[in-house]
Amino acid sequence: MFLEVGLVTLFLPFVLSFWGTKIFIRWSLRRGVLLDIPNERSSHVEPVPRGGGIVFVAICLASALIYGAIWERTLLYFFAGGIVVVAISWLDDVLSLPVWIRFLTHSVTAFLVIYLLGYWDNLYIPVLGDVYLGSFGMVVTFLWIVWVINAYNFMDGIDGLMSALGVVAGAGWAVVSIVSKSESVFFLTSVVVTSVLGFLVHNWSPAKVFMGDVGSTFLGYCFAVMPLLASGLLFQQVPNGFWFTFAVFCLFLPLFDTTFTLIRRALRGEKVWQAHRSHLYQRLVKAGIPHDKVTMFYIFLSLFTANSAVWMLLFIGSKDHELVPVVLGLLSVLFLVVAVDIVEKRKVK
Repeated sequence: MFLEVGLVTLFLPFVLSFWGTKIFIRWSLRRGVLLDIPNERSSHVEPVPRGGGIVFVAICLASALIYGAIWERTLLYFFAGGIVVVAISWLDDVLSLPVWIRFLTHSVTAFLVIYLLGYWDNLYIPVLGDVYLGSFGMVVTFLWIVWVINAYNFMDGIDGLMSALGVVAGAGWAVVSIVSKSESVFFLTSVVVTSVLGFLVHNWSPAKVFMGDVGSTFLGYCFAVMPLLASGLLFQQVPNGFWFTFAVFCLFLPLFDTTFTLIRRALRGEKVWQAHRSHLYQRLVKAGIPHDKVTMFYIFLSLFTANSAVWMLLFIGSKDHELVPVVLGLLSVLFLVVAVDIVEKRKVK
């Protein structure tokens, strides 16, 4: 069945997303609705339709619902949490909701996912092995889901960046699903990858459309929940807590950027809850690097960390081999920080 699943999920979602996004752009411009008007924090100068991510989101959720109803019930649980995130995010794109409403909804989503899919009672730390959490794992799982949903949203600030990184992260999960021969995980991840690719064609710099909160929070939700799905659907001989670590490496760059920026702003005494343009990728753009080059730079580094995640799976239990992805991950973020510092200093000169 893998061949049939592959033919459907590698072609149809891309076509539907590509043409669906094209129609959304025309509709938004013609009606003059859902337009992102440039302001002092914007990286664009002309009004651009926002919320276009609703197209690939609809494709992913419909696919999960159909597949879950017919073959794998677990994907219905994925759908249940996803529809909550999507509903509030779409309303936010249209009405600009208060932050507390969004956070409350993300919290409800996290509780729902934990109820339906469980939580990690242990985490697998490379080289160190399993770390037992017990019931505290519920807190860790809750914070992970809420943080990744919002971190992905925070990072969606320049043309093509989070669409492209979503393709890279999804591809990492697709490779693992093929190795483990899990048709359901392969189906979901390949739908995500190909539908986001169809959107990326229009989102690449100069972007004709933005994914909006509906797209960014949904992708954050996908990659936050994927390791919980993997715990039940992939290699049974692999510790459940390993998939958390795998997910971290697949999203290493965006998670590091948001965490590093948050800590940096807090240490400077800035109000971390206020909108800003001090993410590492934004600092590169402000220093004069074009959107497409910044995005390509992040893709390049993310390919290293995603490949490191696969490497870690192949050699799980071997401390010497597990050290490789850790070193590559640290070198990637060190390279990113140094690059930003060099570019900013050159601009000053």
